[in-house]
Amino acid sequence: VDPANPPPEGTVPEEVLPAEVEGDMGDLLQDFSLLERAGVGFGKDESLRLFLALKTLLHKNPGTTEPEKISRVRLWGKIYGLDSDYIVAEAVVADRQPNPPLPEGE
Repeated sequence: VDPANPPPEGTVPEEVLPAEVEGDMGDLLQDFSLLERAGVGFGKDESLRLFLALKTLLHKNPGTTEPEKISRVRLWGKIYGLDSDYIVAEAVVADRQPNPPLPEGE
């Protein structure tokens, strides 16, 4: 479910995140609250969207293969660009499989 585009009222969303997900997100909501009080927060709406996006990252594990699993996510911040803004997050992958060696001489 895209938090920016919720389903119409009265319909059941295709997919709902579980209340608890495996992995560590830290206390993001507390961190967002502290940033708000310091005057450098994201705002309530964007904080909730960021929280749900990081929770989805932990739940879906994109870009990982079967034994690999994202075990921790952390929000680094927001970069303001000329055309669009970028959210930067760090993900730690448990049981990471090594990449195959690069061929030599090519």
